[in-house]
Amino acid sequence: MVHRIKGEPEFIMTGGVAQNAGVVQCLEQALNAKIYVDDSAQLCGAIGAALIGLEEI
Repeated sequence: MVHRIKGEPEFIMTGGVAQNAGVVQCLEQALNAKIYVDDSAQLCGAIGAALIGLEEI
């Protein structure tokens, strides 16, 4: 998908899978690019969902 949209050469990965170093390494090799992962990457979806829910209240 990244190649199809002509993505940038650097990426940020979010979600719980981003905490799996093996997955990140394989993606870096496949993309031939650096992937940045924040220590709290698994929280990004939850925070986004909470913000959307707050807007609905």
